[in-house]
Amino acid sequence: MDMITTRTIQFVGAVVVLAVALGYLTASIIVKERLSGMTAEATLDIASQLTTVSTLSEVMARGGVDSITESVIKDCVPNERNRFDDLLGRLSGGLSQTELSELSRLFDRCAPFYSRQKAVMTARLQREVELYELLTERLLRVSPQADVAQFSVATWQQLVGYEIEQSTLFERLVLLQGDIIDTLMAGKTVSSPEIATLLKEVSEVVQMQTYNATKINELRASLGTAL
Repeated sequence: MDMITTRTIQFVGAVVVLAVALGYLTASIIVKERLSGMTAEATLDIASQLTTVSTLSEVMARGGVDSITESVIKDCVPNERNRFDDLLGRLSGGLSQTELSELSRLFDRCAPFYSRQKAVMTARLQREVELYELLTERLLRVSPQADVAQFSVATWQQLVGYEIEQSTLFERLVLLQGDIIDTLMAGKTVSSPEIATLLKEVSEVVQMQTYNATKINELRASLGTAL
């Protein structure tokens, strides 16, 4: 093999090595750019979802509901609501059998309204926090070194847990109201042992709600969403 041929082979080999190196470098740059873009996109999605979660939580902190829940859960008509609230407010002082019958009739239409609203809002918050968690997990897959602790997912999950318990307790209070009305309609007086037992349970439920409300407010404060 003459010197020219040898040099040609060496030159071609060098070109091939250079081409491979350039190809690898280009591919690495493209991959890094794509990962950087995916990381930025995932971070933006998390920020957007956090806004959704925070807004929903703040509405719940005010005891309010959003437009979706308002359109789904309907209250009884205003005159029935006013009459129901009036009779319920006078229940402890004693109602006539006619008034008890009226209260019982209104109970199914009016009593569950607020607890149902609370249940729907709580379920919505739970779903939004679950999505929030999924988005942080996606960020970790794209960027394993990402600091996801800053997103306070565990704290949001704790908040949801207390909200779920509050919703359950709210529903229990409504059922206890119904039990009290039924007991009075059966002829028991407001001072009877049966009513005393029901009122004791009501007091216990209210105490648990008070405790949960305190924990919820503490968690909201730590998340920066306290009102």
